[in-house]
Formats: sequence, structure tokens, C-alpha cells
Amino acid sequence: MGRKHVITGFFVFVLLTIAVLTGWGNVHSNKHSLNISELIAKENINDISLTIYYLNPLTLTRYPLSAEDLISFTDVHKIVINGNDLKKHFELFKRINDGVLMPVKKKSRVDARIYYVLESKTNGKLFDVTMWGKENSMFVNGLEVKGNEIFYDVIRPFLPEDAV
Repeated sequence: MGRKHVITGFFVFVLLTIAVLTGWGNVHSNKHSLNISELIAKENINDISLTIYYLNPLTLTRYPLSAEDLISFTDVHKIVINGNDLKKHFELFKRINDGVLMPVKKKSRVDARIYYVLESKTNGKLFDVTMWGKENSMFVNGLEVKGNEIFYDVIRPFLPEDAV
């Protein structure tokens, strides 16, 4: 009977070890990758569009808005820019890569005031950005990252004066 317990204990130990090591590997491999240059290079310029949704900065809301809430909000402004109009601004987009994705240590809740999405007719959503979280964090493809001006710079040329 003692030997049976030792064998059962050994198998439980092995299973727990495998579970811990597998979980540990997933924690470290949870790296998000984003290279806009690669995404854009694979697309036909005429099939790409950038859609920007934003609220006037003085607009008050009763609760923090998600990106979906912002899109359907009564006072939302929407701007759509198509491929050829985007082409001269692609250099800004190409600066968005893994180096600017600095995950925050303490996650917060999104309060969307600006949301934009770069889409392709062929491949759908290439990437999206929701602004803002706590301490000016941003949500890039759902990952909360530290604020970086490049995410604002890419849409600045398309926003009206009062929104900038």
C-alpha cells in the first residue's frame, strides 16, 4: 500500500510540474508583436482605410466608454481616410513597431475618447488603437501599453484643428 501511494504521488508531482512549466512558458511567450511596415507591405494601397472616431475633448460622459460605446455614441465624430490619402503618411505608421509597445505594469480601464482602426478590404482589421487608460495609457490591439506620441502622431494630420 505504501508503494502505491509513492507511485501515485510521483505521477501527481510529474503532472503538476508539467502544468507549472507549461504555464510558465506561456507567461514568457505572451509577447505581442506589431510591425505596421510588414502589414502595409502585404496590402494593396487602394484596399486600406483608416477610420477615426473621436469625441470633442469637452464632452462629458456618465461612465467610461469602451471603443464600441464610443463608436455608437451620439456625439461621436467619424473620419474615414482611404488608401491614396494615407500613402503620404505611411512613414508615420511604419514607426509603429514592437519597440513602442511597452506594456503597463498596473492595468486600468479604458475610457475611449479616440479610437482608430487601420483596415484592409482583404484582411480586415490590421490594428486598432483606443485612447485612453489610466496615466494616458493606450490600448493597441487590446493590449494596454504606456502612452507614446507616435499613436497620436499618425492621426493628427487627419483631425480638425479643434480636435488636435
